[in-house]
Amino acid sequence: MSDRSVDERAIRDRRAARSNVLLAGSLVFTVLSIALVAFAVKVGTPPRYYDEEAYLEIARNISEGEGFSLNGVPTANRPPAWPLILAVCLVVGLPAGVLPAVSALLLVVGAIAAAYIGVHLSESRWGAVAGLLVLLYPLNVYSATTLYPQTAATAILLLLWAIATRTAGRTSRRLPVAISAVVGLLLAALVLAVPTLILTGFAIGMWFWWQQRGNRLRYLAVAGICAAVPVLAWTARNSIELDSPVMFSTTSGWNLLQGNNAEATGDSGVTAEFPETVSAAAAMTEVERDAYYRDAAIDWISSHPGDAARLYGAKVINYFAPYNAPATESQGGGAVRAIAIASFVAVGAATVCRVLMRSRVPLRSTEWLFLTLFFANALTMAVFFTRTRFRQPLDNVLVVEAGVAVAIVIALTVRQTRRHVG
Repeated sequence: MSDRSVDERAIRDRRAARSNVLLAGSLVFTVLSIALVAFAVKVGTPPRYYDEEAYLEIARNISEGEGFSLNGVPTANRPPAWPLILAVCLVVGLPAGVLPAVSALLLVVGAIAAAYIGVHLSESRWGAVAGLLVLLYPLNVYSATTLYPQTAATAILLLLWAIATRTAGRTSRRLPVAISAVVGLLLAALVLAVPTLILTGFAIGMWFWWQQRGNRLRYLAVAGICAAVPVLAWTARNSIELDSPVMFSTTSGWNLLQGNNAEATGDSGVTAEFPETVSAAAAMTEVERDAYYRDAAIDWISSHPGDAARLYGAKVINYFAPYNAPATESQGGGAVRAIAIASFVAVGAATVCRVLMRSRVPLRSTEWLFLTLFFANALTMAVFFTRTRFRQPLDNVLVVEAGVAVAIVIALTVRQTRRHVG
């Protein structure tokens, strides 16, 4: 047999092996996705937490023609994106009992985006493992069984990263009008789902703008309009219904007070109680209460600058905590804590390895962007209070980087094995 025939056979064998790996990976991903959806419906029904019940009630009211309301009155107590998504699902006939499946499916969407990112960043098909890691990350699985908006924010964040990855890798970086519009709409959805990610949304939007050399004006016009219109529409609605131009929600004052008071600690979350403050605000409107709570928090900060500074530092540190016990009692106990800690430490260690391997596969501009945003959010979220659940969308930056690190190691191992065999 000639050397050429041997080489051709080796090439065919490698292609067949890659096809088999791709088929096996796709099958595993599909099975895990179906299992996640089933698990979310089983565990997430009925809702376990007050916030979930509030989102569900608003969604039901919207679907029944009663508008964005809570307890029978118009509200801006929750940002609008997530209740609107749930309302659309109810309108098209999806039973309320299976709504957690929407969260699970959004995580699947995010995982597909993560696989795309991983393949391009690792320069290897093995990068698709990032999608599997996103699907299996315990905090993601937990959020996918709830009606919290964090899973929707995860999907949006990873979709934006996927678009950024494709843009950064193009010879011509000019975004088509349609993609610029999609970026703007995704940015609006991100901040209208989880307002604390406004810094993240702004930074990503500006990164796209900076990449559009020779196209910046068109990008800014298209993406800016598509991002601004939903936010302005929500603000205008609040001006009409609540007599106040609330841009995101009327919970910012309460959240600021929960994170800045004499009882608060770095990881106290929403456990502080203010019976006198709550009683004084009982007769106020929703907007007035929000302002009252905000003023109370600012007054405490102004009166206790040293304590406020130390508390802020503790909240920044708590941002990196692998686990915070929920304010509402939950199942799992020590096992849940151990899994959460182990998974966060593992993806953190793998991310460090990814950075150390940058000489083999350079860190791309999008990786620097999203890693910086992961750390920068510690400073912004600590203005209010920090919780592991609130950090969850950003955890997936580390999860994707962990997947890239795994892919690089596998690709190098396979390459060295082939050389040894050859």
